[in-house]
Amino acid sequence: EFGSEEEVEICFREYARTKGFGIRKHNKRRNVQGKITHIAWVCSREGFRYRKHLENKRRIREARPMTRTSHRRVTEPDLVAASSLQQVGVKPPQIHKFMVHRSGGYDKVGYSMKDVQNRLDSKRQ
Repeated sequence: EFGSEEEVEICFREYARTKGFGIRKHNKRRNVQGKITHIAWVCSREGFRYRKHLENKRRIREARPMTRTSHRRVTEPDLVAASSLQQVGVKPPQIHKFMVHRSGGYDKVGYSMKDVQNRLDSKRQ
């Protein structure tokens, strides 16, 4: 239990810094008395902008360049390695386990087994 919102934010920012990423406030809910009941912090690069905000015809200024992208990305070097492994008969679950081992843990890979499968399938087509 934290004493204030600031204490929670400091704790999460410190944790994020040790893991190598930044955070931002994503969602905040209050009850009918106005007391905060829920705050969600996410990776600062998580998610996408809503299309309705980008295509707004009444926009006065040009939209800023996209800086938020989904953080689950199979990098090009990893895709090349995964493709080579697939060509010699290694299945996607084993490919993902190899990537996890090579990176030093699940928290350092940055993508799931399904992301590897999807990238391999899209490359094959």
